[in-house]
Amino acid sequence: MADTEPQDADQSHKREISLRRAVNFERLFSEEPLKSLSPEQRSALEQTLTRIEISASQSISYSGPLPHPSLLAKYNDVIPNGAERMMVMAEKQSDHRLKIETMVVNNQQRQSTVGQYFALVITIAGLALSGWLIVNNHDTAGSAIGVATIGSVAAAFIAGRTKQRSELDSKRRAVEAAEEE
Repeated sequence: MADTEPQDADQSHKREISLRRAVNFERLFSEEPLKSLSPEQRSALEQTLTRIEISASQSISYSGPLPHPSLLAKYNDVIPNGAERMMVMAEKQSDHRLKIETMVVNNQQRQSTVGQYFALVITIAGLALSGWLIVNNHDTAGSAIGVATIGSVAAAFIAGRTKQRSELDSKRRAVEAAEEE
C-alpha cells in the first residue's frame, strides 16, 4: 500500500493541475460577487471547486454476471454468507444455461439428420418414378419429374446454405457490435 500512495498522490496532483488549466479561475474570480473575496477565501474556494470537480468526474464501471468483487464482499454484511450464495446461484444458472444450449443443439442436429433422410427417401422415390415412367414410354412426364426432383433437392440445398450464411453473418454483426460497446 505504501508504494501506491505516492503514485496516487501524484496522479491526483496531475488531475488537479489539468483541472486548473480547464477551469479559468482567474476569469472566474474577476466577476462579481467573487471579485471581493480575499486571497485566502479565493484559495479555499479554488481547492473546494477542484475537489468537487475531481470527485464528480471519477467513475468506475463494471459489467458481468456478478457484482464487482468489492461489492460482492459487502453482501456478507447484509446477508449471512451472501457472497457464497450469489456464487452458487451464478454457477447453477450457468450450468442450467449450458444444459439448455446442449439440448437445443442436439435437437437441431437430430432434426437436420431426420430431414436429410426424408429428403433422400423423397429423392429416391422421385427418381425411381421418373425412371419407371421413361422405361414405360412416358418420356416427357418421366423427364419432367426427374428434373423437378433434382431441381428441388438443389434448391433446398442452396436455400439451406443461404440461410446458414445469413444467420452466421447476423451473429457475427451482433458479436462485433457487442465488442464495440
